[in-house]
Parts: sequence; structure tokens; C-alpha cells
Amino acid sequence: MKNKASIAAAVAICGALSGCVTEQQKAAVYGMQRPATSAERAAIANYVRTSFFDPYSMRDIVISNVLSGDDPKRNAVCIRANAKNRMGAYTGLRATGLVLSGATVENSWADDPACSDPRLMYSPFPELERL
Repeated sequence: MKNKASIAAAVAICGALSGCVTEQQKAAVYGMQRPATSAERAAIANYVRTSFFDPYSMRDIVISNVLSGDDPKRNAVCIRANAKNRMGAYTGLRATGLVLSGATVENSWADDPACSDPRLMYSPFPELERL
């Protein structure tokens, strides 16, 4: 049941950022973005540490501001990083979208297109650079 709720939240947030809504609605969502709290940053760092392949190889890591959808308890955030794949080669900068419930990461999507919107602001994520 929890997984269905996280999927529904992700669809709602991604839908808010996709072509299903007007430009004014998108502008409102991006206009209310805020920096991630320290608890959110710590939860994301822990999630990456336990879920990503070779998180210790990650470099050039940045984190986006947090976007809120209709449910203020569910938020979206993106990280971009250059990391090694299973063959040991760096893949180049790739974006991952994450859905947060409070300060808990519920789900993530590699190469999330919502992470490439130029209105989404990014900042360094030194917590992951120091793994």
C-alpha cells in the first residue's frame, strides 16, 4: 500500500511538471521551490549510499531545490551526478528524480525529464562528495 501511495505521489508531482498542466501552473510550482532542509539532505545522502551502485565514485554532485505538489507532505527533488556504471566507466552527468515524504525518500527515477527544466535551481551537494 505504501508503494502505491508513493507512486501516486510521484505521478502527481511529475504530472505537475509535465505537459499535462498549463505554463502558469508550472511557473507557480517552480516559483515556490525552496532549498532542501538538512534532514532532507541527510535522507537523500543515506538513500544514495544504500541504493546506488558505487556511490563512492560519484562526483560533480548537485542537488535541486525542493518542489511541492498538491500534497505539502510529498515533495520532489533532483540530484545530478557523474558516477561509474557496472563496467567501471563514468557515465557523464545524469539526473535522478526523488520523491520525499517528509524527510524520507520514497522512490526515485533515473534520467527524470523533470530534472532538466531550466527553472529548477541546483546547488552543490558536498554531503555526497565526501562519502
